[in-house]
Amino acid sequence: MRRLLPALLLSVGAVTVHAEPFGARLDLGPAFAVSQPQSRYFSVGFGTQASGIWQVLPFFDLEAQLAYTVLTPAANSPVGGAGSVLGFGAGARVKRPMRGALVVPWLDVGLQLAMTGGPKLGLVPSAGALFRFNESMPIWFGVHVRLQQVFQFGALPDFDSYHASLLGIGLSAEFFPTQAEPADRDGDGVSDETDACPDAAGTEPDGCASKSADGPPDRDRDGVPDADDRCASEPEDKDGFQDDDGCPDPDDDADGVPDARDGCPKEKGPDSAGGCPDRDGDGVGDRVDACPDKFGKKDDGGCPTYREVVVTSKKIEIKQKIHFAFGKTTILPKSDPLLAEVVQALQDRPSLCVRVEGHTDSKGSAAENLKLSSGRSQAVVDHLISKGIESKRLVAKGYGSELPLDDNSTPEGRELNRRVEFVIIPCE
Repeated sequence: MRRLLPALLLSVGAVTVHAEPFGARLDLGPAFAVSQPQSRYFSVGFGTQASGIWQVLPFFDLEAQLAYTVLTPAANSPVGGAGSVLGFGAGARVKRPMRGALVVPWLDVGLQLAMTGGPKLGLVPSAGALFRFNESMPIWFGVHVRLQQVFQFGALPDFDSYHASLLGIGLSAEFFPTQAEPADRDGDGVSDETDACPDAAGTEPDGCASKSADGPPDRDRDGVPDADDRCASEPEDKDGFQDDDGCPDPDDDADGVPDARDGCPKEKGPDSAGGCPDRDGDGVGDRVDACPDKFGKKDDGGCPTYREVVVTSKKIEIKQKIHFAFGKTTILPKSDPLLAEVVQALQDRPSLCVRVEGHTDSKGSAAENLKLSSGRSQAVVDHLISKGIESKRLVAKGYGSELPLDDNSTPEGRELNRRVEFVIIPCE
């Protein structure tokens, strides 16, 4: 095997470094034989192959190859020692053009002269596919399978009398910069580099709109005759704002935020709010600010942060319990600070409506628990109304012991189950 093995290997890595149309690739990985008697005498070894690449056409490459492979002897191998081979040759690869592609299948075939004590001819067909996971990076990863057949011409009195076949299956990684598609802002098929009117769709060769021979002069071809065009050498941007004067308007609302990144190009607003109106100046535009008149944080939807209250998309969550007199619907004074924050959260969000839910533990009859929970939820609603919250934004609902949070068989569980919740609901 040492003197018959071609320079084919199972590649687990491939790196190509080049500037179009030339490059180089390095393959590293295990190699093994699938023919007899080589597969009995040698186990998996290691090989490396360097290839010089010339991209003749976007879909066709020529390659120059230099390889070295060494295989370890199998147990009880009669050959004695490792097998090695130095090979060189040339190949051609057909592939899908890489420009603009994310997946590139390819096929290649190579001829190789293997020097293992005597020259031998090898035929090497292979196939694979490359994948690009990031369009901005010229790095490709993929898989390949390769078969190399080495032919022995003429009978020899020793191990070299046999043909050899090897199979390789592995991974590939290629660095292959491809040219980006030319920019074409107006989408007329004429690249911005050669387009005399890059912001107005036109036709070849200059990319400008055609006009009749007897029409009025229009140098920038924006549809506004030069006689009426205040900017005869600059095309109008045609965005629905002052399009009759012939001048482009990069900032329609004159708020200092260019239209290209202005979230509200027709309404003045600070750059901190993306060019949109921001009454409270918290950097969250009024259109998306849940509390447009209260300075708040972006992470809280533009609303203030409270000590004992957290407003989510589903609930006004309270960090303490609302305390009532034992067995009654009377709210104890020590819950006033907590309810004051609930009132503040509702005032800060005038479009928010809630269902105030009352819950009890399982002690007592179901009817008594339902009555108690309904009375307590109504007591909370009445308290909120007394503090200025509109009644149409509030609904009281008692559930008794129907929806426990914990086991009612323990004091701790019963304590958790006795609670009031504020669930956000659609406003009628």
